[in-house]
Amino acid sequence: MKFARSLVFLFLLFSLSCVYASSEDVEDVDEEFPQVQRTGSSPPPPISQPVAPKKDVFTLISSGEISKIPFTLSDFSHEIFVLLFFGLYGWFHFTGVSANKKVAKEWAELTENVWKKNFAHVGDKSGELVVQDSPRDYIFYASGRVHCRYIYGFLKCAPRHDILSRVTGIFLPGPDNYDRVTFNIALNDEESSNFVFFICPKHRVKEFLEDRWDLENFGKLREIPGFPNKHYALITDANEFAQALVAEPKLLKLFWASVGLNEKGEGQVIARPMIESLEIIDMPKKKPTNSDQIKSAQKRCAITIALPRMDRLGDIEKQRIVDMAEFVVTMIDAIGQFGKLSVEASNKLKKSRENAAYQLEKEEAKDVKEELSKKKAEAKKQREEELSKLSVEARRAAEEKDRKKEERKQKQKNQRKGRMIL
Repeated sequence: MKFARSLVFLFLLFSLSCVYASSEDVEDVDEEFPQVQRTGSSPPPPISQPVAPKKDVFTLISSGEISKIPFTLSDFSHEIFVLLFFGLYGWFHFTGVSANKKVAKEWAELTENVWKKNFAHVGDKSGELVVQDSPRDYIFYASGRVHCRYIYGFLKCAPRHDILSRVTGIFLPGPDNYDRVTFNIALNDEESSNFVFFICPKHRVKEFLEDRWDLENFGKLREIPGFPNKHYALITDANEFAQALVAEPKLLKLFWASVGLNEKGEGQVIARPMIESLEIIDMPKKKPTNSDQIKSAQKRCAITIALPRMDRLGDIEKQRIVDMAEFVVTMIDAIGQFGKLSVEASNKLKKSRENAAYQLEKEEAKDVKEELSKKKAEAKKQREEELSKLSVEARRAAEEKDRKKEERKQKQKNQRKGRMIL
């Protein structure tokens, strides 16, 4: 995608250059060959002087005539135009990459103590907390802690290095235009039941429900007292787990802090809630094509945090970044402590998943039946076309043969049914 965007930019640049160059050539032609005013129908006057033969560049250089041609800055306007555009593109790229490195370094320095205090191993072998993967992508890794096997973090910076994305972001703002970090957490499966639990900003809930099969078919929108329901939408089929989370004081405090408020809802609401999404889900995001995909679906846990503007960090913004790192760790502990549902709730969730698998099996059987009916109809049509080309006697013999064949099939089918009844 990034390579394609660069190609599009170069193509547009080349097109503009060509248009600019062609307009200059037209002006030069107009100046060199001015229009002749003609009166009546009289022919133009004959050319009295012979046209001198054209000389190539090498002849002009060898004869020294080319040095006599006066060059001005406007003669190189096309080249200057192209160089300026390439220079601007290069400047955006290198300054953007440098700014993204600064963002990654700032985030690592602010949250380093949280990770090292809670995990045995943090970063790569050389001790770097984040490792650059592309001009805007950085990878974070941590392992060695209770309630999870490891964490993979992906810090995706704003596309500061891409001039096209920056211009597009001005007119079409979206999640891709700011810095955010996603934590993919490998949980201990035996410590939590299979359920759907999802949190996102209130204004994006419709978008997620329309795009996600798992949320639409299993989760329900819930409002829990004490939770910042005005700012976040909570979708789950495990109300027992949701109630336990809200009852945890430290976690509830961090939920409110992510929107700039305290537990009582006091303070200044920030423009963009910091928890972009939180999901603990055992079902596929997209609708499965068969029931086996439901049975083999793996539980996943992911938390995406939207970062504030990293070039304007005050003490409050820095503390919020640290709070969100603490939130990830606290959430892991809460899943380990409250993730195992009661037998009654687990059985209810298990039944809903079995029902979803059964519905898919019914859809599969229906599709197979429709396909067989279609093939049978096509075969019948083809057979009728073949019979129509035969003589009357040959057609009668063929139809009799088909009738006996169909009777044998029906007899075998009845025999199988009889054995099943016995």
